[in-house]
Amino acid sequence: MRFTASTILALTCLLAPAGNLLAAPPPDTVEFRFAPRPGRAIRQRIVTRTVGATRLPPPLPEMKFTQTFEQELTTTCKHTQPDGSAVMELVQDRLAIRASSGPMSVQIDTRTFDPQQPQDAMTRMMGQVLKAMTGSRITLTLNAAGKPAKVEGIKEVFDRVVREVKESPGDDWMARATRQALGQVFEQLGTVFEDESMLRQMEAYYRIAPSKPGVFRVGEKWDHEWRMDLPMLASTCTARGEYELVGIEKFRGRPCAKIRLKETFSVTSQPDKEEQTKPSNPLGKLFEQMEFSLQSSSGDGIAYWDYTDGTLVQLRQTQRITLDARMPTPATAPEGRPTEKTDTADTQEPPPLPGGQLTQQFTTSISMDLIEDGEESDTLPASETPEPGTQVPG
Repeated sequence: MRFTASTILALTCLLAPAGNLLAAPPPDTVEFRFAPRPGRAIRQRIVTRTVGATRLPPPLPEMKFTQTFEQELTTTCKHTQPDGSAVMELVQDRLAIRASSGPMSVQIDTRTFDPQQPQDAMTRMMGQVLKAMTGSRITLTLNAAGKPAKVEGIKEVFDRVVREVKESPGDDWMARATRQALGQVFEQLGTVFEDESMLRQMEAYYRIAPSKPGVFRVGEKWDHEWRMDLPMLASTCTARGEYELVGIEKFRGRPCAKIRLKETFSVTSQPDKEEQTKPSNPLGKLFEQMEFSLQSSSGDGIAYWDYTDGTLVQLRQTQRITLDARMPTPATAPEGRPTEKTDTADTQEPPPLPGGQLTQQFTTSISMDLIEDGEESDTLPASETPEPGTQVPG
């Protein structure tokens, strides 16, 4: 026994210098790593809450609206590549929405939605769409730095939605009309939301960590700028994000970098686009008639990022957004646009929109949380989901 104790003591003394050399960086510095493990699954919950109002052309009254959209998804590392990249599979496990606008309201949870139960047309319509999207699978390739490099499977998701909506139950005229309308809408969306455009949207949650390797000290900042075409809106989105490492701490049992972020964006219509780049889908042609701008302000938030493997543990962010849209009257429609009612079946052009100004002002708060093993996948308590407009802690 003495020999064993002496041996352990001696080895401890010998290895102590090496242990000091391999010790973690000082508490005021951190190195961000991307360490995917094949077979590892990560579950996350995203809750988006929106509160705002729409001002329509007189004499229509102002209309207030609220919406809470929840999604739970599982991301599984299928395999890693020799260059350090990884192929991930994303599965939508659950979708839910609670929304009200004026006299209309809807509440749907894909865990409990049953199209066979009596319900109003709006609930049935939205429930069929969300139910069809649940279980959809998308393949995402992340590069060696953990940033999205490729997305596959978006078209298959839209094809599935169209197929299941068209085969949904109901023989009354409202059910038939709903099936036809939804089928047409998602067929058109499938030509717009392709793999490349979805890749740009997915980059948002991976943009929080710095793109360059190395050790970062508390107080250091980095930024990102990006631009994204939105064919369906006949417009372009330009955005900027500013990020700062404000702390390094244990959060929910994980070693995390605490990151303050501020992101802003603007979307403007493109009336001067060349003819060959104009949208060819009906939705794009409809939006092309508008002159509009979409501006965000604040965009403040706090993220906790597990720097040892590249996992977003929690995000809280609030943005204030203003939308201004002007629909030209037929008499003032831009040159080359129809000023009289036309046969859309022959021309494939949408009829001109009625004139007037529409303004929306709303606040959106986003919360993303890691769902740990054994944790119930219920909605976060209201106390943990920030109300839109409240100050983000940190």
